[in-house]
Amino acid sequence: TARVLRNRIEVCLAGRAAEELLSEPTEGSSSDFAQARAFAERIIDERLEPNTPYVGAAKSSRKREAAIESIVSSCAKRVRARLASNRACLEQVVEQLLHHRVLLQNDVEVIIRDFAQAPNSNPHLT
Repeated sequence: TARVLRNRIEVCLAGRAAEELLSEPTEGSSSDFAQARAFAERIIDERLEPNTPYVGAAKSSRKREAAIESIVSSCAKRVRARLASNRACLEQVVEQLLHHRVLLQNDVEVIIRDFAQAPNSNPHLT
């Protein structure tokens, strides 16, 4: 579904967005961006979102490109907003990652759970 693909786009863009929020972006995110764009192309080409401006035009059309860019841009905006509103948690993940060099899924889940249970935590953290 389009929602699943949008979620995948957001995952692809999250690393770069975190770098932009906390430090200088690296060059390593180009493959993630290419994958995010491929997911957006699927949304458009498979007509998974009926209200997009692309209406069956040729694969090289400007409408199609604009629709793809719109999807990627809206996903990037959503990711940046979510990371910014959970910056303290993100900083803790980064600190633990720098300390341990590797974090398992469970490690990240514990950090998120601890922040979600803290007073004044963001209700959208989990």
